Amino acid sequence: MNTRKDEAARVLRNATRRIEQSGSDTPYLDALLLLASAMGLTREQLYARTRDPLEETTVRCFETLVGRRLRGEPIAYILGRQEFYGLSFAVDRRVLVPRPETELLVDVALRLLANRPCARVHDCCTGSGCIGIALAHERPDFFVSLSDISPEALEIARKNADRLLDREIPIVESNFLDRLAAGEAPWRRELSERYGRPFDLITCNPPYLTTAEMQELRGEQALSCTPFPSGPAAAARVPATEPALALDGGRDGLDAVHRVIQTALATMSKNGYILIEAADAQAQRVEQLLQTAGFTETFIERDLSGLRRVIGGAA
Repeated sequence: MNTRKDEAARVLRNATRRIEQSGSDTPYLDALLLLASAMGLTREQLYARTRDPLEETTVRCFETLVGRRLRGEPIAYILGRQEFYGLSFAVDRRVLVPRPETELLVDVALRLLANRPCARVHDCCTGSGCIGIALAHERPDFFVSLSDISPEALEIARKNADRLLDREIPIVESNFLDRLAAGEAPWRRELSERYGRPFDLITCNPPYLTTAEMQELRGEQALSCTPFPSGPAAAARVPATEPALALDGGRDGLDAVHRVIQTALATMSKNGYILIEAADAQAQRVEQLLQTAGFTETFIERDLSGLRRVIGGAA
């Protein structure tokens, strides 16, 4: 077995410096996760083995991973996974990387349905399935279904649902809620027969970057995989490797929000709720759209950074 004199700690320091110079906000964590992956260890195990000599094959593997990071690929895509609500979700370039601030949407959903057993929940624009699957995992009594316009994203969602849940959940290809709102749709009839009239809750994390932000995003390869801010800086905070379909919300970032709100009431049960994630600068406008569409008891929830993040209302 060929080994090198390089200790894990030395290789880690070198990679941290290079990743930092490339613009990452979390260079040490990035390097640590990549080295742990190359060594076949958990992050915790690596802490105890930083003085170990490294095999040449491990160093080559690590350098390959670091190179992908230096070219702007998110850590989650390189590792093939992302933690969300205590679960490890498979992710790749077909889906948006789940963000920690989106966990607020799950928190609010669980609070709203705390005293509603066997609630019927649908997650629109599901992507990796993280929101709906987290809800199904937290509340096994919920009847959860998922939809997305992207068949590629739904492949990932199915993979995550099969691995993380002990039951099958309905997953359908739909342009927002269009197939669900169509009364003659076979899939909707199936849901009605199995679960009753949908839905007690609709959750949605739609694409909400503006056209200007998307143009900025396409023009540069940003390293940071931090949560979306609001305003013109948003595109610079989102890796350009993530799918445009999951990001592009049109001129004002609200094209998808309009579509979801227009059809949501037709798919909801009496006293049901809708929850939508948006950028801080869009929150008040989204609440107004909900009110205009006929939703009542509207509200806005702030994330841990104090930004307006989740907008909701009652049917």
